[in-house]
Amino acid sequence: MKNVHKKIFKVLVLAGVLLVTACSTATVAVPPKAQNEEIADYILNQLSYDDQNILSYVWGPVSTGETVITTNGPLFITPCPGYIMYIDLYPTANLFHPVQYVFLKESTNDLQVFDEKYPPLNLNSYQLMETELSKVLFSAQNRRAPIPNKTMPGIGVSGRDSRWAVLMNGGYDSGNNHVRYWNDISNIYITLNYVYEIPDENIIVLCSDGLDPAVDQS
Repeated sequence: MKNVHKKIFKVLVLAGVLLVTACSTATVAVPPKAQNEEIADYILNQLSYDDQNILSYVWGPVSTGETVITTNGPLFITPCPGYIMYIDLYPTANLFHPVQYVFLKESTNDLQVFDEKYPPLNLNSYQLMETELSKVLFSAQNRRAPIPNKTMPGIGVSGRDSRWAVLMNGGYDSGNNHVRYWNDISNIYITLNYVYEIPDENIIVLCSDGLDPAVDQS
């Protein structure tokens, strides 16, 4: 029994040595300061990205063994302490477009890049790096088209119109319920109700998460 315990102990020690070795090198570069803005600048410079054409987010510092999860499932587990950057390469595109995750090893500055097409499941844990592009994209607001100044005729009365409409919109989660979705469905509703005179009772709207009181957009 003692021999078994000794073997288990040796295996655990060896595993620890291998993990430390994986996260260190003989020559250690000076890591960037532990501030997300500087981390982002360092990573983007290493990848030769123009931060005015993309959106970048930083999560960290993270510990060894942290699981990075996309909305499609787990992507990788951090082998040592460091930082995670999520890069949206096409921020004006809809869901499921090319994105990247970059892991920066805190001790060596080594980068590990993962190509993906799904956003992080825990996007709220990431800090958005502010750029001119991010200011423009996130300055959008819900805007409803002006309601036409007209009196609804008799055909718009419930029970006298056989026309029906079903409107649907929404993203994967609150972070993907983009402002333009709400604006579009609002404007379409007004058009159907006030221009085509379809009564409100005959327009079914499925928007975001429906009547759930939780935040629809974030």
